[in-house]
Parts: sequence; structure tokens; C-alpha cells
Amino acid sequence: MEPVGEHEHELPSPPPKPRCEYDTSPTLPRVYSALLSELKQEYSKTKEISDDLMRSLNFVFREPLLPAMQLVDKRRTKVLQCPTGRCVYQVEGSSGTIYTCYPSSHYCSCLSFQYTVLRREEALLCKHVLAIQLSLAMGLYTTEFITNEELVEILLL
Repeated sequence: MEPVGEHEHELPSPPPKPRCEYDTSPTLPRVYSALLSELKQEYSKTKEISDDLMRSLNFVFREPLLPAMQLVDKRRTKVLQCPTGRCVYQVEGSSGTIYTCYPSSHYCSCLSFQYTVLRREEALLCKHVLAIQLSLAMGLYTTEFITNEELVEILLL
């Protein structure tokens, strides 16, 4: 019987992490939140976005930023609020389609979210969720009051 070597029982090295274009470390939510806070402060004072802040937003959000800003500029974001205070967010996309978004979970009902964000991991979020986040920070959205029953219908679609 041959002696068992020291290294025969070592576990193999874990496979390398998949290469993602975006950093998914715990630091990212802090950077993301800090940028939105800075946007809120800056926009409330000047009603403009500085070039430095725009560069920072572009560095973090990349491709969805410009289309999201266009949706905000065209006031296509809406907060639907029911009497209990619960809210759901909707964005009228560039094609006219209405998308329901849940910014706290970074979820959107659009196909881009499913493919670009979830499957390919090419973006942090889609332009619709980003448009909601930006419009909330800038105060550029409309509010529509709905019944609890209407909210349930939207959530079940």
C-alpha cells in the first residue's frame, strides 16, 4: 500500500469568477447611492447637472444613462400611489410602451432588463429603472393617485 501524499486530499482551486463588465461588490451600491444623493442636492439648488457629475454618472451607468435622461427630460416617469401609501413606478418607453419598475429591487418589466441586465450582465440596470431613479432624485416625475384595487391589477400583470 502506497503512502498517501499530503496534497492528494486538498480541494481543487475554485474556478475563476466570471468576468463581468460591472463591479458587483458591496461598494457599488454605496457609489450608486452617493451619486443619486449628489444629483438630488445639485439639481435642487441649480436645476442643472454639472459636467463633473454627468461624467461620474456616465462612468457608473454607461449606455443606459443618455436614454434614461431623455425619458426624464420628456417627463415619461410616473409614480402611482394608492391610499395606503404604497407606490409603483411606471415609465413610458421611447416606443410608447408602459413599463412597470421597482427601483428598490432594480427590476423592470422590459426585455432589455431581462437580456442586458440579467442574462448578459452588460449593465447595472435598464434605462427605465435608471430614469425612475434619476427622476426621483431630480423631482421630475408626475404622481397619479390610484385605488388599492388598481394597484393590485398592476402588480398582477
